[in-house]
Amino acid sequence: MTQTITLGFNEAGDPIEYRRLSARLPEFLAAYSPHEGYQIKIDYLDPIEAKPGLSELYKSAVAAGKKPEELGLPPVAGNTMIFRARLICPQGRELSSGSALVLIQAYKDWEKGETAARQRLLAAMGYGGDMLDVDEARDQLDQGFEPQTSNVAKDHPKAASKPKSESASAKALSETNKDKDSQESQKTSHSEAATATSVDAPTPDHVAAKPKASDVAPGHKTDGIPDSVIRQIEHQAKLKNVTPAEVTTKAEAKAELKRLISM
Repeated sequence: MTQTITLGFNEAGDPIEYRRLSARLPEFLAAYSPHEGYQIKIDYLDPIEAKPGLSELYKSAVAAGKKPEELGLPPVAGNTMIFRARLICPQGRELSSGSALVLIQAYKDWEKGETAARQRLLAAMGYGGDMLDVDEARDQLDQGFEPQTSNVAKDHPKAASKPKSESASAKALSETNKDKDSQESQKTSHSEAATATSVDAPTPDHVAAKPKASDVAPGHKTDGIPDSVIRQIEHQAKLKNVTPAEVTTKAEAKAELKRLISM
């Protein structure tokens, strides 16, 4: 089995090489030999043990006969374990450590946790420490920063340290302004077109101008009679099944409406 694998490619297109733990471990043990008294100790911790305050809250909930969820506490992660590898010197002092959080749900998951903890310890001691760069880059992305190459940072010192969230917000604001400008432009165009149509466009000869409702009275065209009165006269005449009298003035219209209602 090859001792070096390619995890991917960086921004420059160069492969990201990774040395397997088995390839780094002999070199590490040569420097920190068990024969000289150095030890690697693996600790197994429940995630609750890493949070003493939360552990006390769980105990209080159980004592009160309550479920953690009922008190707003996160559910207990029973299948999750923390594996911690510690390098102990011959004098019994801890020199360094590395840990990994692993979900135990299948065969070999426990062994994977121990291996991950050892890998983290070796990386912390400089044996395969390039993997720490990956974690650091992820942390920077979580904070909203975009890691840049050295050439980009040199040419654009401000751009290299500019938060991603800020640049994204600026871009979103720019797009919003563009949309607003486009909408205003469309509204202006539609308004101008409507004005041009209503003012400049000639009325076709075969289309007659629509008369106003106030100009139409039952059986006669006239001016000055309210539309509401005309509609009431027509409605009452239809209900009584009669032909309404011709009216030319408001007084005549009101008199005719009164007559139809009284029928």
